[in-house]
Amino acid sequence: MCINNNEEFENIFRNASELADVFGVVPTIPRCVGRQNHRENHAANSPEEYYRRMTFVPYIEEMSTSLSGRFLSHKNIIVGLQCIIPAYVVKFSFSDVEPPFNFYSDDLTTANIVMLKSNWDLWTIKWKNCKDELPKDAITALKKCEEILFPNMHILLKILATLPATTASVERSFSTLKRLKKYLRNSTGEDSLNGLALMLIHHSIS
Repeated sequence: MCINNNEEFENIFRNASELADVFGVVPTIPRCVGRQNHRENHAANSPEEYYRRMTFVPYIEEMSTSLSGRFLSHKNIIVGLQCIIPAYVVKFSFSDVEPPFNFYSDDLTTANIVMLKSNWDLWTIKWKNCKDELPKDAITALKKCEEILFPNMHILLKILATLPATTASVERSFSTLKRLKKYLRNSTGEDSLNGLALMLIHHSIS
Protein backbone atom coordinates (compact mmCIF):
# COMPACT_ATOMS: atom_id res chain seq x y z
CA MET A 1 0.00 0.00 0.00
CA CYS A 2 1.18 3.54 -0.75
CA ILE A 3 2.90 5.50 2.01
CA ASN A 4 0.86 8.66 1.44
CA ASN A 5 -2.55 6.97 1.69
CA ASN A 6 -3.60 8.93 4.79
CA GLU A 7 -2.60 12.28 3.29
CA GLU A 8 -4.28 11.46 -0.03
CA PHE A 9 -7.48 10.35 1.70
CA GLU A 10 -7.58 13.49 3.83
CA ASN A 11 -7.36 15.60 0.67
CA ILE A 12 -10.11 13.58 -1.01
CA PHE A 13 -12.36 13.73 2.06
CA ARG A 14 -11.72 17.48 2.41
CA ASN A 15 -12.79 18.03 -1.19
CA ALA A 16 -15.82 15.81 -0.66
CA SER A 17 -16.75 17.78 2.47
CA GLU A 18 -16.48 21.06 0.57
CA LEU A 19 -18.69 19.65 -2.18
CA ALA A 20 -21.17 18.43 0.45
CA ASP A 21 -21.29 21.96 1.94
CA VAL A 22 -22.12 23.38 -1.48
CA PHE A 23 -25.14 21.09 -1.82
CA GLY A 24 -26.08 21.26 1.84
CA VAL A 25 -25.36 17.60 2.57
CA VAL A 26 -23.99 16.47 5.93
CA PRO A 27 -21.75 13.34 5.80
CA THR A 28 -23.12 10.76 8.20
CA ILE A 29 -22.32 7.22 9.25
CA PRO A 30 -24.88 4.53 8.35
CA ARG A 31 -26.46 2.71 11.26
CA CYS A 32 -24.30 -0.24 12.33
CA VAL A 33 -26.08 -3.49 13.15
CA GLY A 34 -24.21 -6.22 15.01
CA ARG A 35 -25.94 -9.15 13.33
CA GLN A 36 -26.17 -7.73 9.81
CA ASN A 37 -23.95 -9.70 7.41
CA HIS A 38 -25.04 -8.31 4.05
CA ARG A 39 -23.55 -4.82 4.21
CA GLU A 40 -20.50 -3.06 5.60
CA ASN A 41 -20.59 -2.51 9.37
CA HIS A 42 -17.42 -0.64 10.25
CA ALA A 43 -17.22 0.78 13.74
CA ALA A 44 -15.96 4.36 13.44
CA ASN A 45 -15.94 7.56 15.47
CA SER A 46 -16.36 9.91 12.50
CA PRO A 47 -17.61 9.86 8.90
CA GLU A 48 -14.03 10.37 7.70
CA GLU A 49 -12.83 7.28 9.56
CA TYR A 50 -15.84 5.24 8.40
CA TYR A 51 -15.40 6.00 4.69
CA ARG A 52 -11.67 5.51 4.95
CA ARG A 53 -12.24 1.94 6.18
CA MET A 54 -15.22 1.17 3.95
CA THR A 55 -14.20 2.74 0.62
CA PHE A 56 -10.71 4.18 0.38
CA VAL A 57 -8.56 1.41 1.91
CA PRO A 58 -10.34 -1.47 0.07
CA TYR A 59 -10.09 0.47 -3.21
CA ILE A 60 -6.34 1.05 -2.81
CA GLU A 61 -5.76 -2.59 -1.85
CA GLU A 62 -7.76 -3.84 -4.83
CA MET A 63 -5.89 -1.51 -7.19
CA SER A 64 -2.51 -2.59 -5.79
CA THR A 65 -3.41 -6.28 -6.09
CA SER A 66 -4.65 -5.85 -9.66
CA LEU A 67 -1.50 -4.05 -10.75
CA SER A 68 0.71 -6.67 -9.11
CA GLY A 69 -1.18 -9.54 -10.70
CA ARG A 70 -1.27 -7.89 -14.11
CA PHE A 71 2.34 -6.77 -14.40
CA LEU A 72 4.69 -8.12 -11.73
CA SER A 73 3.75 -11.78 -12.18
CA HIS A 74 4.87 -11.68 -15.84
CA LYS A 75 7.76 -9.27 -15.40
CA ASN A 76 10.53 -11.88 -15.67
CA ILE A 77 8.99 -13.39 -18.81
CA ILE A 78 8.70 -10.06 -20.63
CA VAL A 79 12.20 -8.99 -19.59
CA GLY A 80 13.54 -12.36 -20.75
CA LEU A 81 11.87 -11.95 -24.15
CA GLN A 82 13.41 -8.50 -24.54
CA CYS A 83 16.85 -9.97 -23.84
CA ILE A 84 16.59 -11.88 -27.12
CA ILE A 85 16.54 -8.65 -29.17
CA PRO A 86 20.00 -8.34 -30.77
CA ALA A 87 20.68 -4.86 -29.39
CA TYR A 88 20.44 -6.24 -25.85
CA VAL A 89 21.44 -9.87 -26.27
CA VAL A 90 25.15 -9.20 -25.66
CA LYS A 91 24.40 -7.73 -22.24
CA PHE A 92 22.59 -10.76 -20.80
CA SER A 93 23.25 -14.41 -20.03
CA PHE A 94 21.21 -17.56 -20.53
CA SER A 95 19.82 -17.38 -16.98
CA ASP A 96 18.05 -14.14 -17.92
CA VAL A 97 16.10 -15.81 -20.75
CA GLU A 98 15.24 -19.03 -18.92
CA PRO A 99 11.80 -17.74 -17.73
CA PRO A 100 10.39 -17.31 -21.28
CA PHE A 101 12.02 -20.58 -22.39
CA ASN A 102 10.25 -22.39 -19.56
CA PHE A 103 6.95 -20.52 -19.94
CA TYR A 104 6.71 -21.10 -23.72
CA SER A 105 8.27 -24.57 -23.70
CA ASP A 106 5.19 -26.08 -25.41
CA ASP A 107 5.57 -23.67 -28.34
CA LEU A 108 9.28 -24.28 -28.89
CA THR A 109 10.80 -26.98 -31.07
CA THR A 110 12.48 -28.56 -28.04
CA ALA A 111 12.21 -28.36 -24.27
CA ASN A 112 15.73 -29.71 -23.71
CA ILE A 113 17.56 -27.09 -21.67
CA VAL A 114 20.96 -28.09 -23.11
CA MET A 115 19.80 -27.58 -26.69
CA LEU A 116 18.12 -24.30 -25.77
CA LYS A 117 21.34 -23.07 -24.22
CA SER A 118 23.23 -24.07 -27.38
CA ASN A 119 20.74 -22.09 -29.47
CA TRP A 120 21.18 -19.12 -27.17
CA ASP A 121 24.99 -19.31 -27.38
CA LEU A 122 24.89 -19.40 -31.21
CA TRP A 123 22.43 -16.50 -31.24
CA THR A 124 24.69 -14.47 -28.94
CA ILE A 125 27.83 -15.22 -30.98
CA LYS A 126 26.04 -14.19 -34.19
CA TRP A 127 25.32 -10.69 -32.90
CA LYS A 128 28.57 -10.23 -31.02
CA ASN A 129 30.43 -10.66 -34.31
CA CYS A 130 28.01 -8.55 -36.30
CA LYS A 131 29.52 -5.32 -37.64
CA ASP A 132 26.21 -3.78 -38.74
CA GLU A 133 23.77 -1.89 -36.56
CA LEU A 134 21.93 -4.27 -34.26
CA PRO A 135 18.11 -4.42 -34.43
CA LYS A 136 16.42 -2.75 -31.49
CA ASP A 137 12.90 -4.14 -31.83
CA ALA A 138 11.31 -7.55 -32.25
CA ILE A 139 9.96 -7.03 -35.77
CA THR A 140 13.31 -5.93 -37.21
CA ALA A 141 15.08 -8.76 -35.38
CA LEU A 142 12.51 -11.24 -36.71
CA LYS A 143 13.33 -10.24 -40.29
CA LYS A 144 17.02 -10.95 -39.65
CA CYS A 145 16.50 -14.21 -37.78
CA GLU A 146 16.96 -17.30 -39.96
CA GLU A 147 14.22 -19.71 -38.92
CA ILE A 148 16.21 -22.77 -40.01
CA LEU A 149 19.28 -21.80 -37.97
CA PHE A 150 17.51 -20.30 -34.94
CA PRO A 151 14.02 -21.88 -34.78
CA ASN A 152 13.46 -21.22 -31.08
CA MET A 153 14.64 -17.62 -31.26
CA HIS A 154 12.37 -17.12 -34.25
CA ILE A 155 9.38 -18.41 -32.27
CA LEU A 156 10.13 -16.27 -29.23
CA LEU A 157 10.66 -13.15 -31.34
CA LYS A 158 7.37 -13.84 -33.08
CA ILE A 159 5.64 -14.12 -29.69
CA LEU A 160 7.25 -10.87 -28.52
CA ALA A 161 6.21 -9.07 -31.70
CA THR A 162 2.59 -10.17 -31.33
CA LEU A 163 2.12 -9.59 -27.60
CA PRO A 164 -0.47 -6.82 -27.17
CA ALA A 165 0.66 -3.75 -25.27
CA THR A 166 -2.88 -3.22 -23.96
CA THR A 167 -6.18 -5.12 -23.82
CA ALA A 168 -7.97 -2.61 -26.06
CA SER A 169 -8.04 -4.99 -29.03
CA VAL A 170 -9.48 -7.77 -26.86
CA GLU A 171 -12.17 -5.49 -25.46
CA ARG A 172 -13.01 -4.36 -29.00
CA SER A 173 -13.40 -8.01 -30.04
CA PHE A 174 -15.82 -8.68 -27.18
CA SER A 175 -17.88 -5.62 -28.10
CA THR A 176 -17.97 -6.76 -31.72
CA LEU A 177 -19.12 -10.27 -30.82
CA LYS A 178 -21.85 -8.79 -28.64
CA ARG A 179 -23.19 -6.93 -31.66
CA LEU A 180 -22.81 -9.88 -34.05
CA LYS A 181 -23.98 -12.92 -32.12
CA LYS A 182 -27.50 -11.89 -31.23
CA TYR A 183 -30.48 -14.13 -30.51
CA LEU A 184 -31.34 -14.51 -34.21
CA ARG A 185 -27.72 -15.41 -35.05
CA ASN A 186 -27.15 -17.77 -32.16
CA SER A 187 -26.63 -20.73 -34.51
CA THR A 188 -23.89 -19.02 -36.57
CA GLY A 189 -20.93 -21.32 -37.14
CA GLU A 190 -17.47 -20.55 -35.78
CA ASP A 191 -15.89 -19.92 -39.20
CA SER A 192 -18.65 -17.53 -40.27
CA LEU A 193 -18.59 -15.74 -36.92
CA ASN A 194 -14.79 -15.31 -37.05
CA GLY A 195 -14.99 -13.98 -40.59
CA LEU A 196 -17.73 -11.47 -39.77
CA ALA A 197 -15.92 -10.33 -36.63
CA LEU A 198 -12.63 -9.78 -38.48
CA MET A 199 -14.42 -7.86 -41.24
CA LEU A 200 -16.08 -5.60 -38.69
CA ILE A 201 -12.99 -5.06 -36.52
CA HIS A 202 -10.67 -4.39 -39.47
CA HIS A 203 -13.22 -2.64 -41.66
CA SER A 204 -10.66 0.01 -42.60
CA ILE A 205 -8.50 -2.51 -44.51
CA SER A 206 -11.19 -4.92 -45.72
